[in-house]
Amino acid sequence: MMKRNNEERNAHPYFMYDMIMETPQILEKLAKQEIFKRADKIAQKILERKIDRIYLTECVTSYCAGFVASYVFNEETQIPASPLPSFEIINYPPPDINSKTAVFVITHRGRTKIALEIVESLRSKNPLIIGVTDVEGSPITKVVDEVSMGVGGEEPTYPKTRSWIGSVFRLSLIALMIAKRKGQNVDKYFNELKELSKMAAATIVSSEEARKHLAKKFLTKRFYVVGGGANWATAQEGVLKLKEAGLVNAEAIEIEEIAHGPQLVLDKDSVVLVLAPPGRSYNRSGEILQAVNIIGSHTLCLARKGDSILKLSKDSIGVEENMNEFLSPMLYIIPIQLLAYYIALEKGLNPDRNPRMEKFQGASKYLFPPEK
Repeated sequence: MMKRNNEERNAHPYFMYDMIMETPQILEKLAKQEIFKRADKIAQKILERKIDRIYLTECVTSYCAGFVASYVFNEETQIPASPLPSFEIINYPPPDINSKTAVFVITHRGRTKIALEIVESLRSKNPLIIGVTDVEGSPITKVVDEVSMGVGGEEPTYPKTRSWIGSVFRLSLIALMIAKRKGQNVDKYFNELKELSKMAAATIVSSEEARKHLAKKFLTKRFYVVGGGANWATAQEGVLKLKEAGLVNAEAIEIEEIAHGPQLVLDKDSVVLVLAPPGRSYNRSGEILQAVNIIGSHTLCLARKGDSILKLSKDSIGVEENMNEFLSPMLYIIPIQLLAYYIALEKGLNPDRNPRMEKFQGASKYLFPPEK
């Protein structure tokens, strides 16, 4: 059982719920001047080193945070940026990793074995290695060149929620600081980040009852979470939360890819959850929703509150947002986190640390082998 302050949780509210509820406060703390200064220091170092290639790496939730941020780096800094899973960067490293490369190693706890192995494997190539973590003084902070530190401390749950949003915030902020140092006017985006805590609080409050209803309605359904651009990464993170907390059979699909094969498996037991913030994927999202309605699957749309696209879906959640498309994942993940949480409650599960995990303990020696 997960513990915090010597407390055990055996019923709602579990720690996962508390962490989602803490998200606005975490975002408010991240919007402080000191965090902006830290991000600018890393941006300065990247430009001083004349970095011309960026990789963002680690596993699952951390990988998804890097995936989102890669879009912000590519769009705003004009420095090519790519997400890469930890196993791949260790065993199949790209040939262009060198002293002009920056590698962001994202590890919420700051002590995962694979994160430390990434740093060790890359040292001979001399990239600028930046640790992104929530834990002060954690092992990763002692072996990297620069650290982007979170403000909430270690998240006491297996499914990471507010720490994922915090990592995306700090990575996006670094990208924007690089853009600012290159002479771009990014004040609009800075203002959006400063208002993010209010939008997160409004999104949580405005539709929590709807998520409880949807959790019951979709309890036994298969989920296909669909998004484009940065929200393709949100879709992957959302699927992970549905699996980790609620043991949901779920798959993430890029917005165009669902029309080229995956649509053939959709049926009445499928829920197609479409992430549709204003942006380059918006029109295609509407077409996909209409097609899925004809196929006969359930549709659930997440879009800006009041947008007409919400009417194209059988069920919908309006997100309280007014953000650039590339920053929107920090809000669009929240309804999925809560949906995953309430599905877990409907199933009688503990979303902090699902009881089914116990059956996998014997597999740990293979999944997480000790040092040789």
